[in-house]
Amino acid sequence: MTPAPLLLLALLPAARATGAAMDTELVRPTLSAGTLPGVDGPWIEAPGTLRMGVVTQYERDPLVLYERGDEAGTVVTHRQALHLGLALDLGRGAAARVVLPAALQWGSEVPSLAGDGALLGDLRAGFRLVPPLDGPARAGLRADVILPTGAREAWVGEGTPRADLGLVAGLRGAGLDAAVDLGLQVRAPRQTEVDLDLGQELHGGLGLRAQVWPERVALTGGVVARAGLTPGAPTGGAFPAELLTGVQLWPGRDLQLDLDLGKGLSAGYGTTELRAVAGLTWIRRPPPPPPPALPVVTVEELPDLPAAPAVTPPEPGPTWKEGELARVEQERIVIRQPIQFAYNTDRILPDSLPTLAFVARVLAQEPSVGHLVIEGHASDEGSHDYNYRLSIDRARAVWEALVAEGVHPDRISFRGMGEVVPVGSGADEAALAANRRVELRIAWRRAPGDDALPPGGAGLLPWNGQPVQIQAPPPDPLPAPPPPPAEDEELVVPALDPRLGQPEGAP
Repeated sequence: MTPAPLLLLALLPAARATGAAMDTELVRPTLSAGTLPGVDGPWIEAPGTLRMGVVTQYERDPLVLYERGDEAGTVVTHRQALHLGLALDLGRGAAARVVLPAALQWGSEVPSLAGDGALLGDLRAGFRLVPPLDGPARAGLRADVILPTGAREAWVGEGTPRADLGLVAGLRGAGLDAAVDLGLQVRAPRQTEVDLDLGQELHGGLGLRAQVWPERVALTGGVVARAGLTPGAPTGGAFPAELLTGVQLWPGRDLQLDLDLGKGLSAGYGTTELRAVAGLTWIRRPPPPPPPALPVVTVEELPDLPAAPAVTPPEPGPTWKEGELARVEQERIVIRQPIQFAYNTDRILPDSLPTLAFVARVLAQEPSVGHLVIEGHASDEGSHDYNYRLSIDRARAVWEALVAEGVHPDRISFRGMGEVVPVGSGADEAALAANRRVELRIAWRRAPGDDALPPGGAGLLPWNGQPVQIQAPPPDPLPAPPPPPAEDEELVVPALDPRLGQPEGAP
């Protein structure tokens, strides 16, 4: 057996009395959105979002005893850890959490240092502050306090409070999330009477998450590590690092399942020969705000009212002509069928491509449409941040499709509105599907004779450089027809010359 974690000990007879009062756990769940266990992140969801999680991990050989470079046995051979946690997003830029660990240890090969049995760990409570800025990058501060609630002399608690201060940063884009967590653990220096003294520690983590099926399946990977900073102190085993790989699953909108495997990369206390992590998080998001209440008017006495006139039902709107897929109605271009996308992506389904080609034809034939804004909208099934990004991506996909059909890029633009402008309410699929839509709004109209539109001709697609034929500017609007003659005005019709079939005097 060649275990990766090492604890280099120059044993003294009474080492167990103080040496075992050390929290050796390396991977600590954070309950932060968008990260893997052991790595904190800067993403905070809507105010009032509650995350309740339970994380269990099996650790093989997290603590091994070495004497003079030779293995003397495993101090902690098997550990089954259990972490119960609660996190609450207090606002767009603030979140708090509390995590309580417990452990079951067995199989120690060093009786003088054994800490086998069912044990309680040290309670951790903290918060994060992240400026609520728009954009794919985020950064903020975090602070945690670790309270001595754990069992001493069992390698799961230290008996004194500690503080953990750090920075969190992250970047999101194109289905890939990255999170960086860098912290400093502050504690009173303490000798363990072994070849490792406890003091200030620098620790951190790097986590990556790739969305294979957005909001359903993601692959994760990362590294967690720490390093002792006490100058001149024995540092045997004080630089642990471990690699984690796994998968995140969302079996339901409010459930998240984490499955990870880990293995130590260096000699250090807390690294393992094998780590298996399973975590289940329940997410309770706040309900949408209710619509404003209508004012209540109290009428003491109502006069006699005449009978209400018969209500004439409204005339049905204009019917669609055969083959007509889009048309201009007031200040928008209305499409006959909604633009369809692949589930939770910005990929336009083939059935919707003819509709976009027809919209391009409408723009080519409508000289009054000076600029068109493509608006993306989403339902409220995911987080605000995710829905906003998805609505932008889908609006951009429609913009690209119209440019590929020859519409000049200067004539159209796009924006995302997320979930904040629904067209209806309800939790059934029909109501949610109605809110997932793309609208085409006319931003301004072109006056007759206005030549501000860019010229047509050969062009290049902005995203891949492929050639495309840009539509020429539409002609000026035709002048309005002359009004019909008045009733008392004589209508003059030119006589036809039967020899030529033209009006007399015509050239």
